[in-house]
Amino acid sequence: MPAADSDPAARFWGRAEYLLWWVKGQKVPPLVTTGPEDQVNFQNQALFIFPGVLGLPGTSVVMGGDTQTPGPLSGGRFTLGGWLDPSQRFGLEGSYMFLGRASRTQTVSSPGNPPLSIPFFDITLGRESTAALASPLALRAGRATLTTSTRLQGAEANAVLGLLDRGDLRLEGLVGFRWLNLDESLEFDTSTPNISNVPPTFFLTRDQFFTHNNFYGGQLGLRGEVTRGVFFLTATGKVALGSMIQSTRISGLLATNEFQVGFAETFPAGYFAAPTNSGEHRQSRFAVVPEVNLTAGVEVIDGVRLSVGYSFLYLSSVTRPAAQMDRVLNPTQLPAVNNIITQLEGAPRPAFPNAHSDFWTHGLNFGLELSY
Repeated sequence: MPAADSDPAARFWGRAEYLLWWVKGQKVPPLVTTGPEDQVNFQNQALFIFPGVLGLPGTSVVMGGDTQTPGPLSGGRFTLGGWLDPSQRFGLEGSYMFLGRASRTQTVSSPGNPPLSIPFFDITLGRESTAALASPLALRAGRATLTTSTRLQGAEANAVLGLLDRGDLRLEGLVGFRWLNLDESLEFDTSTPNISNVPPTFFLTRDQFFTHNNFYGGQLGLRGEVTRGVFFLTATGKVALGSMIQSTRISGLLATNEFQVGFAETFPAGYFAAPTNSGEHRQSRFAVVPEVNLTAGVEVIDGVRLSVGYSFLYLSSVTRPAAQMDRVLNPTQLPAVNNIITQLEGAPRPAFPNAHSDFWTHGLNFGLELSY
């Protein structure tokens, strides 16, 4: 909004803001556990249940099982606008904002002792179970890495309607279109070599979950500004209604030379990404996107204003990568769990949960505005 009081002839304005925002975290299921070695027992005639079974005494979660929240995201917002009539009754305004991609990486490892395991619910047994990541019994060392990332961007175009102008008080209406894009990822990588083999073997897995949310909708808003001399206070409220196009891409991989000594093989399944849930899943949901902005500042010279503000942005429906992880597994299709090559027998799990939730972000804005 241009400084109409000090410069009644001002018809165009531009604003650049530095953003420092926080985002809602996502709950990641337990991915790596540890526990007493005396928990080892037979699962059936051939397989062991290793330490770290959820629900048993002494089990603790060392990766996952918590809310993963990236630190503050830095970004920018850029706005250009102008009045189409001298009385400042009708104008146009467009803006683009982004929060740079923020990643968080967590790693756990063991040379074999203490033991580390991948916990899951075994649907073939109907109970909690584990797969060895690091185990003195299985002669395995182990390392697991969890990486999550978040990136947000958006743009909007609005018609600006001058509703009220009383010198030190101005009220404007906003009518327009809004687009928002939220991209997130979760990658779970493990390395579980057998430490007894010479030459050494490798046993590597990767589970990847990528989500893309694109919102398209119409928007209404109201903006008011109060000025006192060179100081000003601006409040803006907007709400957009439209469609959230949600896409989830899941893939898994096991690479090893343990099944055929001297020959590297790959399989399309990790631990939580398998043929039963891999691929791209798309859907569209109705979504509501409200936003509130409060800004205070000072006009340092005619047509130049500095400001600091606060913003809150809410998305009613998004898909997030951690929510698409199904920890109910059928080991018959998972050579990383069975350590043998088999085909799916029984229930097709893991499945695609098709879960969705809300999302919010908020933070501080530091701006420079020019008008002429």
